[in-house]
Amino acid sequence: MKSGRLLHMDTTISMLARNYEVSCVGGEATDESNNWKVQCESQEQGSIVKINTVFQLFNEKTRAFLYTSKLNYFNESNCGGRCPIMGQLEASGVSHQGPNTKWKVESGVFFDHQPKETVGTPEEKWVYEAADVEDDDFDTEL
Repeated sequence: MKSGRLLHMDTTISMLARNYEVSCVGGEATDESNNWKVQCESQEQGSIVKINTVFQLFNEKTRAFLYTSKLNYFNESNCGGRCPIMGQLEASGVSHQGPNTKWKVESGVFFDHQPKETVGTPEEKWVYEAADVEDDDFDTEL
């Protein structure tokens, strides 16, 4: 499902953690607050991201990492009945790296980037052919 939204960070103070605010906005991808760098642990730059890869998202404009903590969840005691999403964690941005800025790939659509002629077994061929779709068939926005 395509949301039409972009992950955005700015220097507005977040509601719970009092860090930089993170939101999803419509708009142009050219807004620098929507530019993120994926920083993978234990992986060479430019290599394919695989399942169980630990990574961080770094916002290039604010120079901050995407952050969340179990301490920062929306409930009636911290926002009454007007929570953005009751019971959900707040995402925010922090300037330092730490355990709460690390994320892990656990599921998704993975593509085999081998040329078709090197794919040998029927199972591998099916995986590759399933990946032969138009780019706009998938939501590449966060």
